[in-house]
Amino acid sequence: RMSAGDDGMGSTKHIEFDLKGTCIEYHTADNLAICPENDPEMVKQAASFLGLNLDEWFHMEYDRYELGPIFPTPCTVRTALSCYISLNLVPSRSTLAKLANFATMQEHRERLKYLASKEGKDEYHSRIVDRKHDLVDIFEMFPSIHKPELGSFFEILPKLQPRYYTISSSSVKHPNRIHVTASIVNEKKPGLPEGRIFRGACTTFLDRLTPREGAINGKRPKDERGVPAVWPHAYVFVRKSTFKLPQDISTPIILIGPGTGISPMRAFIQERESQDPEKRGDAILFFGCRRETEDFIYREELLEAVNTGVLTKLHTAFSRQQATKVYVQQLLKREASTVWSYVAEKRAHIYVCGGTQMGKDTQHALEEIVQEYGNLNKSEAHDYVENLTKTKRYIQELWSA
Repeated sequence: RMSAGDDGMGSTKHIEFDLKGTCIEYHTADNLAICPENDPEMVKQAASFLGLNLDEWFHMEYDRYELGPIFPTPCTVRTALSCYISLNLVPSRSTLAKLANFATMQEHRERLKYLASKEGKDEYHSRIVDRKHDLVDIFEMFPSIHKPELGSFFEILPKLQPRYYTISSSSVKHPNRIHVTASIVNEKKPGLPEGRIFRGACTTFLDRLTPREGAINGKRPKDERGVPAVWPHAYVFVRKSTFKLPQDISTPIILIGPGTGISPMRAFIQERESQDPEKRGDAILFFGCRRETEDFIYREELLEAVNTGVLTKLHTAFSRQQATKVYVQQLLKREASTVWSYVAEKRAHIYVCGGTQMGKDTQHALEEIVQEYGNLNKSEAHDYVENLTKTKRYIQELWSA
């Protein structure tokens, strides 16, 4: 299931992982760590610029590392560039300084060292960071980094790390499947004549991984020749989350999750389906996206949850659907009286999931509500919300953009 952005540069995708035949277990709204692989085309480009044979085998000496090698070898160059090196990451200044040692041209060595230096900091940000130049771009810009000694070269490069996603399914409703709601990142990358696109490593991996047309409802996907293909797979593991529903199901909950921040909220809503409707407390959801017709990926599910009473109230904000942008924190202020009643009188638990700036704005809006309706000063309102956090009645899972 997918919703596409109006600019063609991004989308939101619903992905399901089949757990049958594995020992993986999860709890509702846990985090799923996904170990991505780099785009094969990017791997080919990197090898081409470096003058490396993708099928060449190499190994690292174990006694060089106190805690063992940085990744398992022997392996091929293809495996190292695909699975272990973060090719699409904007390299740090320290990485550029280390790469300078592998450049055979003095001009390239000096340029890399300058960009890595304190004096070249501003130019590093304007020419490398702002233009989203990744490692492959650097290899192209400095072609004298050619046929390096593999062991020491791979040692200095940034490593590909797992990406964490809040699980958007309930383990009660889907014990053998994990649902993930991911934003597929595609952004125009300035600064190169090719007009390259910046793509998120993991979301692009998931986009390649998920079966295309004809691979739904249990039908095995086929390759371009029509031959049944191997089911796609990924290396994943589960990490516990701070998001837990109240033990007392009669406790009301306020859910705030714009964009893919809907993930744990959807999981909670599914969990509530199994709870006694006579005993469970109210649930209010504040959800936001760009446009209702393009980005409201779980629209039918949420409306059905309202119709069946699983969700008490759904408030939506669409930031690009009208002349004036509307965000979830503004909806929160509009419903200030209701929010205060639930927090102060009904002792509701509040859950917030999304970007860090949204989290800051939401907390600020909540503090303003507390200040106004609780007749407190600004400092007292801040302390009130801090106490909600300490008592686990205000829980946030936020990420940087």
